[in-house]
Amino acid sequence: MKRKDYLNVDQQIDYLSFKGLSFSHPISAKKILQEYSYYALTACKDLFYIPGTRNYINGVDFEDLYRMYIYDKDIKTLFLKELLLIEQKIKTSIGKVLSEKYGINEKVYLDRKNFDLTNPFTDLVLSKVWKQLNDYGANNRSVSHYQNKYGYLPFWIMSKCLTIGVIRDLFFVMKSDDQNIVASIVLNKYIHKKPVRLLKSLIALVADMRNMCAHDEMLVHFRHKRLMIPPLPEHAYLAIEKSSSGEYLRGRNGILALLISIGYFENKQSYNAFLKSF
Repeated sequence: MKRKDYLNVDQQIDYLSFKGLSFSHPISAKKILQEYSYYALTACKDLFYIPGTRNYINGVDFEDLYRMYIYDKDIKTLFLKELLLIEQKIKTSIGKVLSEKYGINEKVYLDRKNFDLTNPFTDLVLSKVWKQLNDYGANNRSVSHYQNKYGYLPFWIMSKCLTIGVIRDLFFVMKSDDQNIVASIVLNKYIHKKPVRLLKSLIALVADMRNMCAHDEMLVHFRHKRLMIPPLPEHAYLAIEKSSSGEYLRGRNGILALLISIGYFENKQSYNAFLKSF
């Protein structure tokens, strides 16, 4: 039996048992496996492996994997609430800048001359914006209402069709002056020497991890391979260990990085309330 073959529930239990996983409640485990994805439940398996192997530590039970899966879901639910608020704040801030400076007609404020023409990705990003508007606009009541009644789409309406990934990319190709205004609005802690650079890294991490939460990917032991937020005062405050080269070993590309990042988008009261619930 190859590992990547489709396995029915009984085969899944046999395979996991072969890998050293215990089943103290096999009937319950079978019901859980029938209701939830086997691959979702075993996404955290690396946390329970014997170091250097792909076998489970002696005594690890299926219940441990299931509890970790539920725990991870609870954590993602907490994060997703905050990340959706942050997403709306970013959309609102970009919309404010584009609308005040270029108007409220989408054919005007999305004109390429209003963006950074030295950026090689500008035209590609704008084409993604128009594609998402065309793909999703017809099914959005607010968009349809505005198009039918007024014949144009203000950004705050049009942005309802845009994913957080496209919003991230749109910010990346805005003119530098416009980016600075957005950063001054969005960042609650406007203390960084290069606020636009900081906001770019925070938005990139927030966008990817927001999608992870929404699509039920395992978050608790996630480490981003491409993105890292810059060293921030919080890293020093938490006395995070550094490598021999002076780089912080934690808090730049995982849950701790996300916790730190959220604090840059929210006021102190909201952030403290979130940390308490976390």
